[in-house]
Amino acid sequence: MFSDTKPLDYCYCQNDSCKKAEKCLRYLCYKELDEKSDELSIRVVNPKKYEKDTDGCRMFNSCEAVTLAWGIKNLFSDIPFDAAKKIKSQILSEFGRTKYYRFFREELPVTPESRQKIRVIFMKNGIETEPVYSRFTQELFWH
Repeated sequence: MFSDTKPLDYCYCQNDSCKKAEKCLRYLCYKELDEKSDELSIRVVNPKKYEKDTDGCRMFNSCEAVTLAWGIKNLFSDIPFDAAKKIKSQILSEFGRTKYYRFFREELPVTPESRQKIRVIFMKNGIETEPVYSRFTQELFWH
């Protein structure tokens, strides 16, 4: 089910006593492993580090698809030049040059959290319109 899109070095979780296990991608991928799997070795969350409060597990990875944005080539097309220059500088400062250009070339998706940061930068600079992205996809977000 998940093995088609899962990264090769994905970290699994074996904690079947976790309240969120049946909604956690790490646990569900672990359960999916069987003798037919191509993987000879796997990475797992250290069992001695399982969170006591499973509601706040920092390794939790939701198995629900998220909306990812792709491409920021048109991000500044509908805003004044001076504001665009200032906003681009702040976005570069927030994400760094490498990540910015990976967003630009659509090598890296703009996550909901990153989109929110960009939106806040727009708003701080008096731009009320939503930032424009090239396209959106619904995908599992592996992290």
